[in-house]
Amino acid sequence: MKMTRLQEMFTARGFENVSTYIQSGNVIFNAPSQDEQSLSNQIAEQIAVTVDYTIPVIVYRPHGLKKILKQFPFIESKVWKSYITFLASQLS
Repeated sequence: MKMTRLQEMFTARGFENVSTYIQSGNVIFNAPSQDEQSLSNQIAEQIAVTVDYTIPVIVYRPHGLKKILKQFPFIESKVWKSYITFLASQLS
C-alpha cells in the first residue's frame, strides 16, 4: 500500500495530524481517547476493507514508546545503527 493511500485512509477515518514514515507502514496520528487494542482493531478492519488484505496492527501511545526506548539496552555508535522490531504476538 502506498503511504499516501494509507495516510488518506487514516484521515478519512477521522484521525488527525496523520503522517507516515517512509515506506514502512508506520503512521503517527492523533486519535480520540481509546485504548490501543480498540484502535488496532479499527485500523486493521479499515485496511482489510480498503485493500482486501489482512495484517496485524500494533498501536503504541507516545508514553509507551518512550518507556520502550528508555529500556533499550544498546547504545548506538557511528559504526552501527540499532533497530527495534515490534511483533503482534509473543513468539513461542
